[in-house]
Amino acid sequence: MNSRFAWIIVLGVMVGVVVSVPMDQSRAQAGPLATLDPVSGLVQHQTAFANPQDPAAWQTVIAPLLVNEGDRIRTDAAGLAYLTFFEGIQTEIRANTFVVVSTLDLPADGSVNISLDVLVGA
Repeated sequence: MNSRFAWIIVLGVMVGVVVSVPMDQSRAQAGPLATLDPVSGLVQHQTAFANPQDPAAWQTVIAPLLVNEGDRIRTDAAGLAYLTFFEGIQTEIRANTFVVVSTLDLPADGSVNISLDVLVGA
């Protein structure tokens, strides 16, 4: 019984190491991030890899959330959120808005490339 318990612990530690390495690498490769801060109303987020037509892929944001290039954000009639970019620039996402974070980039020359596609709203 004790050896079985020890194997479970060893296996758990090995799985934890294997899982944590790719997650850290993907964050490093993801590039610059922005933070989405919900202020009021309904604010929802969807990752770049999700199907925009899938209602279940939209997650309600209730606390600050990291946003990557390609992610989508939407608000309802009472929605308001702030999107703060990695270099400190902040933009307001107002009510009834649908935004795609198109570009979050820090080229080697030290410039900053940010672009948002506002499909609906302000």
